[in-house]
Amino acid sequence: MARQTKAVRPVADTTAESQPAHSAKGFGQKQTPKPEGPDKGKKGGKVKRLKGVEDIARAVDRQDVQAAHVPLSQRELRDRAKRPRHAPPAADAASPSSASAPPQPSSPTPSPSTTKAASQDGSYDYVKVRDWGPGQPADLGSLQVESFAPGDDPADDAKPLADVLARRLEWLQAQGMLTRADDSGGGGEVLPFQQWSFSERSYVQYLTDLLGVHHVLEQALSEGTVVHGPDHYGDVGDGKGVWTALELLSPRQGLARSEEIHRDLNNIAKSSNSTDTVRFQIAEPAKSYAGYLAECGRGMIGPSSPDQHATSALRILANAYCIYISHLGSAMRVGALATEKLGLAPVDAINLYQTYGGAAGPDPLKSLLRNVNSAGLALSTDQRRVVIRELPEAMSYCALLLTSLATND
Repeated sequence: MARQTKAVRPVADTTAESQPAHSAKGFGQKQTPKPEGPDKGKKGGKVKRLKGVEDIARAVDRQDVQAAHVPLSQRELRDRAKRPRHAPPAADAASPSSASAPPQPSSPTPSPSTTKAASQDGSYDYVKVRDWGPGQPADLGSLQVESFAPGDDPADDAKPLADVLARRLEWLQAQGMLTRADDSGGGGEVLPFQQWSFSERSYVQYLTDLLGVHHVLEQALSEGTVVHGPDHYGDVGDGKGVWTALELLSPRQGLARSEEIHRDLNNIAKSSNSTDTVRFQIAEPAKSYAGYLAECGRGMIGPSSPDQHATSALRILANAYCIYISHLGSAMRVGALATEKLGLAPVDAINLYQTYGGAAGPDPLKSLLRNVNSAGLALSTDQRRVVIRELPEAMSYCALLLTSLATND
């Protein structure tokens, strides 16, 4: 991606931060951008007008998302009717954490309703069912259970929340519960990473989708802490600690990515060899996710009860964890290959992976895990379970953000 010297009308730079930026640990040092050419900005040069990035905020504004995605919400309901959100485990199949601890014959058999609730929040890792019946989601509460083995209680305060969430995600992955149907209603195998498309077009689409989702997430985190936080900072375990926990993942902690994504998109557009006008449009899977996050954000600050506010905040908390942990994991691998194939370093288009605010320090992953563990200490038993229950939905949505790259076009 050779950098050209031509007049450019970039989007206004909004990336100034109050704290010094750091290069993220493990991704290498960011190269110094090439100096501008002597004719840069001179009258008569080529002009590439970057359209679309400045409209991203409006495109994913909460009211716009709500108005534009009523059909998507209806489709999601149909999808969920076909695939239960918390699919029951296969009969006689134990999770990795309970494989060495078979159920005791003398253990009391819980009621169907107790089994359903506990299997959702992770209290039971192993459930043996006598008869699955027709297999419909509505019949889950009436299953005939023969025996069970308790798993790790996610509300156990002795366990750091980050460890509990990571272990739960591993279990969900092993059970095949971190998948979503595509827009056409089909499944399909994901291409091996080595076959993914890393054209400029597909990578720009990937960044655009990320920008839409991160913008809405950061807006929800900021509004939730502004509206509720001042009254409850420092509260723990009494039903109000959720706002303390939410602050620990707010943009003020230095983990927010939207400004850095915005900067990368602008720099890619400036250096592109294409003379066509660059347009960005968020893809449907990302719009759907942004709409869901916007709905949770409205639930935090809308005319609801304090309990409903807290539940929406806990869902945002779970999604923030999944989005950030996915970025600091698999997305770093994506960034490394994209940098190699598209030549992003010389044009200063790797800020998404390298540039973090001072609060996150030089090791953003360590900062994230530390903040998640601190958030866990602020949450009550029931609040931790709400976060656990949200993980399958949140991580499955995150996987859809890779759709534009996971092709061989």
